Amino acid sequence: MITIRAQKQLKQAKEYFREHLGQGDYHSEKQTIAGQWFGQGAERLGLNLSAPVSEEAFLRLCDNLHPLTGVKLTARTRRERRVFYDFVISAPKSVSIMAITWGIRG
Repeated sequence: MITIRAQKQLKQAKEYFREHLGQGDYHSEKQTIAGQWFGQGAERLGLNLSAPVSEEAFLRLCDNLHPLTGVKLTARTRRERRVFYDFVISAPKSVSIMAITWGIRG
């Protein structure tokens, strides 16, 4: 299942990096997994697609600023914009139960 959620609260969006992108979770067995830039938007902004996402660059984007230069990106105000979209991909519960039952590790 894919769940897509628009993040519209600037404060929560900024906390997202530290809580989810800057540290590992139970899937990574306490290893830090760094986010990585991808796509045409990242290319148009001149971001290094092989470099990890830094907290500074992420926070600048949350503030509607270019992640490298700090220049304002759009004329939109905080009230009328979505800060980012969060995509979560999860297996149905039956698949998770099968993985645990059969000892499958991913």
